[in-house]
Amino acid sequence: MIINPFGEAYPELGSAEGVGLRTILSYIQDGGIFVNSGGQPFVYSWDVNTGSHNLVINFIPMSSYLESNYDETIPVLSRNESLVIPQEALILKRY
Repeated sequence: MIINPFGEAYPELGSAEGVGLRTILSYIQDGGIFVNSGGQPFVYSWDVNTGSHNLVINFIPMSSYLESNYDETIPVLSRNESLVIPQEALILKRY
């Protein structure tokens, strides 16, 4: 089992979608378990040599927004949550 403590980032050597990603994907395809500590996995690659982050997906969609309506004269706030991410935007879905 791999436990990723980096949240949305995964460790990588150099630029995004390199040897680190291929190693993790191969492990998962062979039946390995990948546990992500938080957020959406594989959004950023984290270069283990430089410590810099690189955005891997095309975009980070808005997952929620607030709406205000009025019930008679009293404002009512409601939170609408919808997270629709196209498959091609996420690395695991692409592979």
